[in-house]
Amino acid sequence: MSIDNVLVIEDDSASAVLLQFLIEDVLNPRSVITKEDGEEAIRYLNESIDHPEQFPQLIFLDLNMPNISGYEFMVLYEEKFSLLFPNTQLIVLTSSVREKDREISLQHASVAGFFRKPLEEKQLQQIREEIENM
Repeated sequence: MSIDNVLVIEDDSASAVLLQFLIEDVLNPRSVITKEDGEEAIRYLNESIDHPEQFPQLIFLDLNMPNISGYEFMVLYEEKFSLLFPNTQLIVLTSSVREKDREISLQHASVAGFFRKPLEEKQLQQIREEIENM
């Protein structure tokens, strides 16, 4: 599977910019879209349903966000989008050190990875290799 489109959902603008640069450098997607919270991201995905070529193959998701949390986003994503876009994978990013956050996140079928912030280049290369081998 190729990675043409990536969605970053991150409420911290500095973290979002750094992650975007890393994604562009390592994954070289056609586009990287950044949204500040889950609510904005859900609106974007709803608009992308009619344009499947724009729908992201990877979604990097912060857990702790205003409006719609990362947990709420996972549930909404699986209810509305996972059947339409079964190859899209969610990568959860968090500054939390709670093991329970990892366990809950990985219970969702769409979640392909759970990483602590900041994401490192080595981890992103691992993600790329796993996707390319699908």
